Amino acid sequence: MDRLFGGFNPRRGLSRLYVGRGVQAATAGDWCPFRIPKNASQIMFVAGGGGAGGGGGFTAAAATVKSGGGGGGSGACAMIVLPTLLLPRDIYIAAGVGGIGSTGSGVAGGNGQRSWVSCQPNSTNAANVILVSGAAAAVGGPAGTAAAAGGGAAETIATNLLSAWSALGTWKAIAGQIGGASSITANSAAVVWGASGVPWCGGTGGAGATAANAVFNGGQITGAGFVPTIAGGTGVAGGPGNPGNPGLGWQHGLQAHTFPWAGTGGTGGGSSATAGVGGAGGQAGGFCSGGGGGGAGVTGAAGGRGAPGFVFVMWW
Repeated sequence: MDRLFGGFNPRRGLSRLYVGRGVQAATAGDWCPFRIPKNASQIMFVAGGGGAGGGGGFTAAAATVKSGGGGGGSGACAMIVLPTLLLPRDIYIAAGVGGIGSTGSGVAGGNGQRSWVSCQPNSTNAANVILVSGAAAAVGGPAGTAAAAGGGAAETIATNLLSAWSALGTWKAIAGQIGGASSITANSAAVVWGASGVPWCGGTGGAGATAANAVFNGGQITGAGFVPTIAGGTGVAGGPGNPGNPGLGWQHGLQAHTFPWAGTGGTGGGSSATAGVGGAGGQAGGFCSGGGGGGAGVTGAAGGRGAPGFVFVMWW
């Protein structure tokens, strides 16, 4: 786990951002200690869970039905603001990592990990938990088969039963976004950025191909506001399918404190039908988004990796 930045903004106080890295689980060695400053009277924690990886596209011969892999689900988000006098001086933070992308046909994407703030290292017991990003981690996109694959489930919304501190301050939780499904007879389904109420999204599904060797495109991510629409990979009948596009992230720094957590999922890869490999799913960008599903082909393609989770801390 990395501490991405820490600094002072006179209008907003002091803050730090912790980001999940690597592939390991949140073990005792991966919990980062944080000592609450003596002069802090209030503290805010925001936790986002890691996004899940995209599923692999299906491998099948020419003139056979095959689908791409589903997109990975996104992480959820939770926030709490409370007086520091209610907390111990030393607390511990574990930011969840993103799920790995599928390695190919028949392999689902890896699940994301939840992010935690706790009174004890390596403790997710409700009596010690100050904040957790969600109730169940984001699920990797299913592998493609001879039928269309659904999207990976989103990280589910946190509940107040998961933390003893949720009733002691201002607490809010938002569920993540499901990944996009794949398709066989049309372009894979689009995912709308921000539709679940968080500034990230699930990945989209990879494209499939029909028994008549018709190919399609991976799902697009439909943008909103300052986020552009991101196209899926295009299908090529004779292969290889074009890869899905990677998700977008934003440069971080002290002036990014107003909106440091935005990102988008990866898009699904395009399919191939008569030869070659499908297009690989795009990697998620920023934080908490899901990876794109791999396109189907004579050789099914790999899925994209999910984006890491984070824990943001601000005190004043």
